[in-house]
Amino acid sequence: MGESTCAGVVPRDAGAPPTLREVRSALAARGVAAYKLPDHLVVRTDLPLAPVGKTDKKALWAQVLGGGASG
Repeated sequence: MGESTCAGVVPRDAGAPPTLREVRSALAARGVAAYKLPDHLVVRTDLPLAPVGKTDKKALWAQVLGGGASG
């Protein structure tokens, strides 16, 4: 089974969220290796946090698996 990566994005301008292509292009321009670029994009108003204050990756993936991804 292959691995997938997911980017959770909180856009500055709620009226114009970025597309997956735009996020991948911006990351590639910053030198991120192609295999590390996200396969899925979740646009949110905020990032879900785990009880310890870190990003709750399981909650992001739940949205992807539930059909909430864009791109």
